[in-house]
Amino acid sequence: MRPFLKNMRRKTRLLRRAALLFWLTVTLTMAVLSFTSAPFWGLYELSRPGADYTFEPEVIVLMGGSGMPGKTALMRSYFTAEAALQYPGARVIIALPDDTSEADNHLVRMREELVIRGVHTERIAYEAEGVNSRGQALNIFARHGGADPPLLLVTDPEHVYRAVRSFEKVGFSTVGSQACFEYDLGASLEFSPKDLGGRAPVPPAGTGLRYRFWNHLIYQILIIRECTAIAYYKVQGWI
Repeated sequence: MRPFLKNMRRKTRLLRRAALLFWLTVTLTMAVLSFTSAPFWGLYELSRPGADYTFEPEVIVLMGGSGMPGKTALMRSYFTAEAALQYPGARVIIALPDDTSEADNHLVRMREELVIRGVHTERIAYEAEGVNSRGQALNIFARHGGADPPLLLVTDPEHVYRAVRSFEKVGFSTVGSQACFEYDLGASLEFSPKDLGGRAPVPPAGTGLRYRFWNHLIYQILIIRECTAIAYYKVQGWI
């Protein structure tokens, strides 16, 4: 019994060391990449499917990604409104699972955001049943009774690939996309700590460390999460 327990302890120590080494390697790699432009370009590649569409969409689908108000919901609502104004003949579908029996729900708030930005309420419909991209694609395709209208999907950059491929898989042949990238501020955010009453011996933190590093670290987390979802969809045969 003792040799068996001794062998198990040794294997456990090796597994712990391997796990620690793996974690340190991933952490170091992500930290190094955060000082480069690679994370942005990885996110950009995920946003490319359907981006170069040249057709005029008949349906604009706002892929709801969070509760309203929320960063994702507000971003997607903004870009959806811009697209709806550019294509005044297109219908708008807000795809977000929600309880439509409640008077003040997330769908209503997103619709109100679109109306504030100039989209007539008569153009807006809901898809509240699907709980993921696959379910929403199936429901929207069924809603059109086998018809194949040109679609424009509005969603976050990392979600574009999975969203477009999901809609194509259920039968839509003409699918464009609008990725909701944040706009750069443009103004310089450099400053002198001494001018602001800070401690002169402490060096100023440039925008590369204050913003770019952390943004690129977040991009990597988004890419890893989305690639996991894409792998799951591929295993299920949904894309």
